Formats: sequence, structure tokens, C-alpha cells
Amino acid sequence: MKIFVCDRSKVAKTMARISATHVLSLLDPGVRPFLNPHFNKANWRLVICEDQLNADDPNAPTLENVEFILDWGRTLPDDAVVLVHCEAGISRSTAAAMALLIQHNGIEHIDECVAEILAVRPNACPNPLITIYADNILKCGGKFHSAAEDIATAHIFKMIHN
Repeated sequence: MKIFVCDRSKVAKTMARISATHVLSLLDPGVRPFLNPHFNKANWRLVICEDQLNADDPNAPTLENVEFILDWGRTLPDDAVVLVHCEAGISRSTAAAMALLIQHNGIEHIDECVAEILAVRPNACPNPLITIYADNILKCGGKFHSAAEDIATAHIFKMIHN
């Protein structure tokens, strides 16, 4: 599986550039992606959630959202070219993309999966709720969530010092 991440405004162009076979959209309620009209909608999944950090916030990512994403991920063929996006392509999408890669490649490859996402999306700042839920589902023992938090901390540190 190959995985790519972008923001919502670049979905149609990125789909064409990478020849995406599958698309995962993580969007706020009422927002729709800019899909190529010729794309096979059977290969598209939409998860409605906002980029919230507190599980009690309205529309925060839920355990059910992450289970849905990973259930879908188990159906993807090995040669899938997956585009994952949210509004900015930084938080929800990078967390979901990492979870899909870890599930696909195995938890012993967490570091490689994280590096792969950083290679395609250097400004990643993974949503912690998604990484906590995925870490638990995938039985990573905290390693996935910890790696994602390290990325988020480094991203925030760069923003403050630039």
C-alpha cells in the first residue's frame, strides 16, 4: 500500500497526480471533499469528525471513527494507492494515515510508518485522540501514540520558534 496526505483543497489534483485508488476523507460536519467526478465512489470513505483534542468536545474523533477507518483499511488491496485528507492535511489525516500504515505493515514497523508519513507530509501534527484510539485497537502499547506526540511536539516547537 502507498499512502499520501493532502489538504481538502488539493484532493482532486493529488488524486490525479498519484493515481489514487482509494480516498479517506476526515471532515467537519457539512463539509464535502473535492473528489474527481470520475472516481469510483465505492473506494471512498467519509468520516465526520472535527479536529478536537478533548474526547468530550462535540464532534471529536471517536473510537468508532477509528474502528471504521481501520476496518476499511483491512479491506484495502496490497497495491492500493490511498489518499487521506482532512481540511488542512495536518492533524486528523496524518493520524489516520499513520494508523492505516501501522495496521498494514505491523506494529514492529511503527518508526518506519511514521517516517513514511513525515516524508509525504513534513508538517504533520497527528490528532492525539485518533492516535490514542488506534494505538489501543492495534495493541501498540503506547508506542504509536508516543511517536505521534513526539511529532506533534516538534511541529509545535517549530511553529513557536519561527
